[in-house]
Amino acid sequence: MSPSETLKLLGRPIAYHPRLARLLGSVNAAILFGQLVYWSDKTTHELGIYKTAAQIEDETGLSAKEQETARNKLKAHGVLHETHKRLEHRLYFRIDFAAYDELVCKHLANSETENTESPNDESPNDKSEIPETQKGDSGIDKSGIREATNEVFAGEQMGDSYKGALDYSNRLLHKNTENIGTGVADAPTVPSEQVKKSKHANPDNVACWEAYARAYRDRYGVLPAANPKTRGQVATLVRYVGKEVAPSLAKYFLSHNDSWFVKSRHEFGCLLKNYQQVLTDMQRGEQMTQTKARQTESTQSNYEAAKSALAKLRAKGLA
Repeated sequence: MSPSETLKLLGRPIAYHPRLARLLGSVNAAILFGQLVYWSDKTTHELGIYKTAAQIEDETGLSAKEQETARNKLKAHGVLHETHKRLEHRLYFRIDFAAYDELVCKHLANSETENTESPNDESPNDKSEIPETQKGDSGIDKSGIREATNEVFAGEQMGDSYKGALDYSNRLLHKNTENIGTGVADAPTVPSEQVKKSKHANPDNVACWEAYARAYRDRYGVLPAANPKTRGQVATLVRYVGKEVAPSLAKYFLSHNDSWFVKSRHEFGCLLKNYQQVLTDMQRGEQMTQTKARQTESTQSNYEAAKSALAKLRAKGLA
């Protein structure tokens, strides 16, 4: 029998998902992750899977050095936890499926954010790599607010997007701002024939943006920038949570005091990447900040330690 025929009969080929390689950082990381996932439901040990480097190399072909590099990538993504029992000379591996789910959701959110605008939602100018400032359209006036006339004109080319409608939103938000003392000037008057060009704007997306922009102005005294990226993010959020929830969620987001949100000035992308967390906090009426998360983790760690100690005492007949 030839070597090639023998190879076909050997079995046990290592298969991996190519998309996992992009998600986790390398082919080796994807191979190791897939192998550990395979063994995860085949052990009942509380610390997870026990495999020696030699066993993993026999199963995957990864050398000890390649395994170490792959493990570091998985740990950096938070999807792998290791417990080194030095007295037993054993290294246990545990896959964090919750962290993996979160990683995938964030990756999908980022991918949809970058590619969310369909051919009907972007003009030829938006696809160009030439900056808008070189196209004769600065896009932003001295106050940092996108000019309504340019936006409405672009809205004609954007099909079902709400590019033009955002100008109506901005003009609505600008109204009476001088009385509030924000220093934001009224948007320029738009000819009625140009306003008609925004009639195809998605009203659900506009409602979500208006709620966000109002809350943003109330908190920071200025309006958020409206551009193709934010428009795509708003459209994606509406798809994720529904048109009924999106406006109230966008408004609530500005009241959330998570340190990352505050540091990012409540940039809309933060909401899109963490919409499930913000939605849960809104529905529960509480905010899970980093400080509170650390406190919860510490409490859980203490509980697990006490539980483990009690189990050992019971095993010795002392409890």
